[in-house]
Amino acid sequence: MSLRQAQRALWRAVRFDPTPDDALDFFDGDARLDASGRLAIYRRMYWLRQVHALDQAFPRLAEQLGEQAFTRLCCSYLRHYPSSHHALEYLGASLPHFIAQRQPELAGLCRLEWAHTLALLAPDAPAKCTASEARPDSFASARFGFAPSLQRVDVDAFALQAFGAGPQPASRPTSIPVVVFRRGFAVRHVALDESEARALDLARGGACVAEVLEDFAADAGGIERAFGLLRGWFARGYICAVEVPGVIE
Repeated sequence: MSLRQAQRALWRAVRFDPTPDDALDFFDGDARLDASGRLAIYRRMYWLRQVHALDQAFPRLAEQLGEQAFTRLCCSYLRHYPSSHHALEYLGASLPHFIAQRQPELAGLCRLEWAHTLALLAPDAPAKCTASEARPDSFASARFGFAPSLQRVDVDAFALQAFGAGPQPASRPTSIPVVVFRRGFAVRHVALDESEARALDLARGGACVAEVLEDFAADAGGIERAFGLLRGWFARGYICAVEVPGVIE
């Protein structure tokens, strides 16, 4: 048997439960354990290590489901979406979609937890940008570069409650726009109102400042609201670059 054959047989033996009978043909047992028993050690390790990785990424989902139900969910998920990345941290990429098909009441929580994981895993911003770097004469035509850790998701009130946001008003919409970001090693999220969510989506889509702010009223209150919003983006580290067309920094 070649090394390649042995590797493929071991993979099939641990990946599938129960182990395919023909995969056992490549392995021997001894007086203590037969081939099936020996391979079961590796199979359990393979599955439990991945369940543990998912538990680390989705601790609040695991708490909501309970240990046994969460383990069953993970094993079902892994059968449909086997690991395809060399880093286990990305194992849960398809779990929000998977759970939305089975337990939609938990989909918002799952999306929010995955956004936290992506924010934590994202590289640092290439530079820190402050509002003072924006040039007044060209600011309206500028476009923002955003920190790699910034994530935008839509969740429900239950997801925010699970993160300790406290009770939500009964009138709270079922879909709440949320931005997730990292400062240092701490990942946070902030619920947005509709106007800020639209402005942020436009800015991340490449709109210039003038286009981002065109929905705000051109009166004192609207101007104060618009520039307060931008100051908040700079202060929380959402923005890492201010790019002006035709200007090379």
